[in-house]
Amino acid sequence: MPIDTLANGQISIAGKSYGGATGDAANYVVLERATRAVVESGQVAGDSGGLNRLNDLANFYGNGGNCMRYMMIVSGSGGGRRRPARLLRRAC
Repeated sequence: MPIDTLANGQISIAGKSYGGATGDAANYVVLERATRAVVESGQVAGDSGGLNRLNDLANFYGNGGNCMRYMMIVSGSGGGRRRPARLLRRAC
């Protein structure tokens, strides 16, 4: 299943697009690892509220038994691309 994280400002998975963030915003998709089914997707603003939302999602889908069950993809094309970096430091 092909995944393109910057397809016209969206995340594209097997030809279906998610998000659509522009400017300083970011897109996200949460996949179930075993089936690759999308369980949640959307976009957040590139401000502290948006980053807090991404962090809440990472905590929910990345803690305990969820860590190996789900995978989160975060992407953005604006100047705030580096802001989600603290999420990348998360480990199971």
